[in-house]
Parts: sequence; C-alpha cells; structure tokens
Amino acid sequence: MRTRTWILLCVALGSSVFPAAAQERLVYGTRAQAMGGAVVAASNDATAALGNPAAFAFESGWDVMLPLLVLNVDVGGDILANADAINNDFSRFSLSNVQNGLNNGTITQAERSAALDAFLYRIPGLGAPGEGFAARASLGPALRFGNWGFSASAIAYAGLSPVVDLSQGLALGTGGFANAIPSTPNNCGGNTFCQNFAAGLVTASGGAMTSAQAEQLVFDAGIGKLRNSSTARGILTKIVTQTAAGGVTFLGNRSGVDIRGILIEQYAFTYSRKILGDRLSAGANLKFLRGETYLSDFVVNDLQSGSDLLKSLRDRNNREISTQVGVDLGLLWKPVAGFRVGLTGMNVNAPKFDYANAQGSFKLDTLVRAGGAWTPKGWLTVAADLDLNEVRSQVVDGLKFRYASLGAEFVVLRFLELRAGAYANTAGAGSPLVYTGGIGFHTGAFELAFSGALSTKEVQRTAASPGSSPSTFPSGAGFGISIGWKPRN
Repeated sequence: MRTRTWILLCVALGSSVFPAAAQERLVYGTRAQAMGGAVVAASNDATAALGNPAAFAFESGWDVMLPLLVLNVDVGGDILANADAINNDFSRFSLSNVQNGLNNGTITQAERSAALDAFLYRIPGLGAPGEGFAARASLGPALRFGNWGFSASAIAYAGLSPVVDLSQGLALGTGGFANAIPSTPNNCGGNTFCQNFAAGLVTASGGAMTSAQAEQLVFDAGIGKLRNSSTARGILTKIVTQTAAGGVTFLGNRSGVDIRGILIEQYAFTYSRKILGDRLSAGANLKFLRGETYLSDFVVNDLQSGSDLLKSLRDRNNREISTQVGVDLGLLWKPVAGFRVGLTGMNVNAPKFDYANAQGSFKLDTLVRAGGAWTPKGWLTVAADLDLNEVRSQVVDGLKFRYASLGAEFVVLRFLELRAGAYANTAGAGSPLVYTGGIGFHTGAFELAFSGALSTKEVQRTAASPGSSPSTFPSGAGFGISIGWKPRN
C-alpha cells in the first residue's frame, strides 16, 4: 500500500491519510451554482422547488430539468500539507516498525526524530477548527407544471474530520527510556534552552531518564521548533511522564479521522399560489426523506493496511437507515415591475437522521435566507442573497456557515445565457471569496447548461521540501451539468 494514499484519505497519523469552509448549504441546479447561489428571488424554473418554492406561482406553463447534477468539494485548513508531512515522516517505515524499535532498543535516531515530528508538530496541526474535507452532490429530475412541482433527488453529504488525541497513547515504548533513547553524549551543544528544558524533562520523569537521554530527546525533537512552540513542549513533557508511568504507546493513540456522511433520497411535492394579486406569493415543499448515514472513526492502529479501511467502509454495521418528513417554506414579493424580494425557510422542522450504534445524529438545520433580484431589461438579471441565521457543519468539526451570495445572468440572442457570481461564508474569519460561472445553450425549448465554482484561496497539497516550493491548488471547487425542457413564452 502506498502510504500517501491513506494519509490523504484518512489523516492516518503515522500509519503506513463543503480558510475555505466546506459549503454544506446545498446549491440545487446549475443556474443556482453559476449565480453564486443567489436564487431566492431569481428562481424561474423547476429547480425553484429548492431555491424558493413560492416562485412557481409567477411562472406559466411547465418545464422539466432532467437529469440535474451539482458537485462541490472543499478542503479546509492545511490538512493536506500536514498529512503529506506525516507521510514524509514515515515514508520509509510504518508506525508499527517505529514502535517496535522504540520498544526493543533498535530504533534509529532518524526514526525517533520522525516519530517526534509527527506527534509534536504535525498531528496537533490537524486539530485546528475547520481542518477537513467535505463534499456535497445532488442528482435528480425536477418537474414544474403551473403552480405544482415534483422533484426526486439523491443528495449526498460526506466529510473527513480529523480527531487529535493529546491525552493518551504518548508513551515512547514498553521498554522505557533505556530502549527508546540510548544514553548518548550530550547533544545540546551548549544550547542553554536545550539544557534547561532537558533538565525539566528529567524532573518530569521522576528521575527515570538521564540528563543525556533528556538532551538527546530535545535534540531529536528540534531545538528551534521546541523553543517556538509551547504546544510541542507540553506534548513532549506528556510523552516523558507517560513513558515514565508505563503508559499506552503511540500505537494506542486515538488520533485519526472521523468519516461522516449521509445519502438522502428526497421526494419533494411543491405547491405555490398568489395571495395578494400579482404581487405576493407563498409556496411550500413537503418532502419525504430516506436517509442512510455513515459514521466511523479510524485511528493509527486501524490503518496498517488498506484492506482495513475498505472493509470498514463497506461494513453495514456502520450504517443506519431512517425516514423523515421535511418542510420548506417560501415567500416572493414583487413590489414594483422588474424587482422581486424573496424569503425562504429550508428544513423548518430540522429533520434528524440517527447514526448507527447510538453515535448521535445528522441534522438538517433550519436555514432562513433572504434575497432580492432586479431585472431592468429582459436580457439581464442581478440577484443577491444572504443567510439570516448561522448553521454548523455536520461533517467537519468547528465549522459554521452564513453565506452571502451575488449573481447575474445575461441572455444573448435568446439562445445563450451567460451566468456569473460569487459567494463567501461570513461566519468564517478569513473565509475567501468563491467565484462561480456558467453557460446555458437553448435550441427551441431544449436547454443544456454547465456551471462551476472556484475558490480564491489555495491550500498546500504537499509539504515543502528543502530547496523546493510546496504545490498548491484551490481550496474549493465545484461543477454542475443539467439538461432541461422549458417552452419559451
């Protein structure tokens, strides 16, 4: 098994794996994605069922979108670079081999330095809020006939969220300090910080380690890096105290990753009607939801071979199937010609789907969103949306979302639609702008549309090696494609 594969997938700390926040607000439809998600007041086709169901009342005739696919993938924080660095730490040997060497005294200085680098610097770096992967996808047809609509969708959310355990599983080895750190000559080289910190480690060990061993440990951990990191100094002190007490070794450390996901079969029945002449409409979705959840945790000792991971992913005991009912509500107001204001409440009853083995639940939080759309000419629409409440991520720990979106659509010669937009998570400090765009082609009533999204922030894919620059790529990206049939007025 190639070690990098599992480090990237599972942040397999020391095994052989929606800041750009993962966007878990589902964007349904290529038009919505291309316009940055700003469709609360701009919805005008069958996909309005999940944009703003009230829009059906202002649309005549019928239309169908078949099929409909939108995919978004995001990487949060520096998870890839840290994972790649962990891979580099253990590129020539597995954690099992390192632990055996620490236990029986055959450990080399390079192996010991690699283990310390992983547990003092790389693993803690994975614990920052928002570190993780997230993906969302939707697939399925949507049909509108006058004020009525029906959609059948497969909606998937999935994510990897690192788990960092700095409380146990930090002992060097079962053979104690004698096997893990041979009594070598002084390696502090007269460095005052190294000598003073090493003396503190001897005290923390209760005299179980010698001064030479303590100085060698500080040297192997990196004198300069320890001086600049109070977190690393605290972890190294724990390593010493747990080793002296005969605690659990690295192989028992619970650091790893949670893999969480849900696949929802959604059947939505939509109805909308005007309630104040031609100026105000209200609409609702009644949704039957069948959800299959997945939750499993992988730790260092679980990931000694790829077959262990694949077996767990296929394990039906990690899955739970349940059904719920969901409700969406919408309002759409046309105060003057060419201008519309909308308000939606998605999943107002906040349906929940349990994980297997009483491990909690995946909750579709209620999201309230407002928007406006201006159509000064028949060939131009400009729209903006804003989430009125904040929701938390269900697949990546520590993330919260509140999106602001802006989009525009240009109709060229009635057969070509050009769309562009952007959105940002206003609940995430330093959240980057994500640009979106798309194009739609018309031949009579037939439409073929494409959309995409790309984050303005890049994340490191690999750790920097001496004399080189780390490779990077956008922290978020998305793609959508749809075909449809919408007779023109």
